[in-house]
Amino acid sequence: MNSMKSTYLLNFVLIFLFACSWSSPKSKEIDQSPNIPTWLEGTWQASRDTSLLEQWTVQSDSIITGQGFHVSSEDTTFFEFLEIRQFPDSLCYIATVPGQNEGKSIYFRMIEIDSLGFTCQNPKHDFPKKLVYKLAGTDSMLVSISGIENSEDRKMEFSMVRKKDY
Repeated sequence: MNSMKSTYLLNFVLIFLFACSWSSPKSKEIDQSPNIPTWLEGTWQASRDTSLLEQWTVQSDSIITGQGFHVSSEDTTFFEFLEIRQFPDSLCYIATVPGQNEGKSIYFRMIEIDSLGFTCQNPKHDFPKKLVYKLAGTDSMLVSISGIENSEDRKMEFSMVRKKDY
């Protein structure tokens, strides 16, 4: 009878250890999942072209919403809705430009992210295919967009500074 109890106890311990080891990789994957870049929060203005702005607001631990726009002579000449959203399997940068792409949002999958910036891409989109945001200081960042436009490679770079609240 003691032998039977010992066998049951040994089986229970082995099953318990197996179950614990089975769940460990999931925990590590969750811990290593990218966080949204909350450092983007605020209003950013291009240092050379002061009419180019982006405004970002952290909505939750999985969503940041933003707007990008270009103002010329007090008129907004370009506007886009921006969002960075954590999905179960990926982190995406989403851009929606009214009047373009039949009103559909364009999704760019994050391929790199750390505390100093991120890179995302959508190889199927024409321009841009790739977006790179890199902090260059507490209140400055470099943004580059690249892709194919009119059958030619094109890259645009912007140095942005965070505007101080009034």
